Amino acid sequence: MNLKRILMGTFVTAVASSAFAQTVASGLITQLSTNGTTFTYDIDLDNIGSTGIQTFWFSWVPGSNFMPDMPTGITQPAGWTDSVTSGGGFAIQWKTSGGLAAGNPLDGFQFTSVDSLATLEGNSQGNPILTATVYSGQPFSGTSDQFVVRPAPEPASWLALAGLAIAGIVVRRRRAVDARR
Repeated sequence: MNLKRILMGTFVTAVASSAFAQTVASGLITQLSTNGTTFTYDIDLDNIGSTGIQTFWFSWVPGSNFMPDMPTGITQPAGWTDSVTSGGGFAIQWKTSGGLAAGNPLDGFQFTSVDSLATLEGNSQGNPILTATVYSGQPFSGTSDQFVVRPAPEPASWLALAGLAIAGIVVRRRRAVDARR
């Protein structure tokens, strides 16, 4: 009887653990440079789930590639490999055998394209071009998540936000001084 309970408890724990394991990611794309006709991008991938990530497939969902033009100059973090997929558009698949551990970010997913950031922020086949899919295992294995990579704020945006913050501090101090009078 005791062995039966132990086995049942082990089974329930294993099923519950796998049911709660979640692959969840987010990403941020930054334009690093341009020469007027080509653009170099860097993607920071953030594993915000509870499982590792072994596959990061950018501009893709199963059966659809979204980038209008073939990316070139693809680089990746140490231990990762890349390949371009095509058919109706293009996508970049990065994979590793080690994986990105849960709760960790990783940058260095880079590529060059003739597509501007404004183009990449558009849609293809009814989906955002910046759509990505991650898998906890190799492509098509393990748990997965689909998300849209966000463009990083431009430096001018950060400066504008900093200016607003400073203006807010000045107004707040003036009110504090007036309140003391």
